[in-house]
Amino acid sequence: MVGLVQGVLGGISFLIVGLESALLFGVLMTIFALVPVIGAGAVYVPIGLWLLIVGSTWQGIFVLVVGFVVISSADNVLRPILVGRDTGIPDWIILITTLGGISFLGFSGIVLGPLVAGLFLASWSILQEQRDEDAQALAEGDDGLAIAVDATGRATRTAEA
Repeated sequence: MVGLVQGVLGGISFLIVGLESALLFGVLMTIFALVPVIGAGAVYVPIGLWLLIVGSTWQGIFVLVVGFVVISSADNVLRPILVGRDTGIPDWIILITTLGGISFLGFSGIVLGPLVAGLFLASWSILQEQRDEDAQALAEGDDGLAIAVDATGRATRTAEA
């Protein structure tokens, strides 16, 4: 989704400056936005520099400014919102796990850091639900019966010894 937004913003900026094949470059920007670190800059930086070299000064400056300010900001603003909303993970955890993933695993840590955090939080939630169920069953069973777990993991009530 973020790559699509970046591609659309880039395509619009290319249309504004009158660049031929603005749609093609917008699609390329959408694809390159998926590449970590390089991202959409792999498209708008060469185009902006090329426009400056051929003498289209205001067009080149416009593309570079829009790229660095608007398109790069779209990634930094939208990614935490979309990732946090879909997973229910707070933004600060996503930030910390992304940075930790990058420092521990390199570029693949951008994805793997938040993924590990999501798996940990899901496991913790499941464990907490199981403990709550056991505590509730224990509270309801004050008639001298104890809770035992059989081999299938189901709670059964037995007489206390």
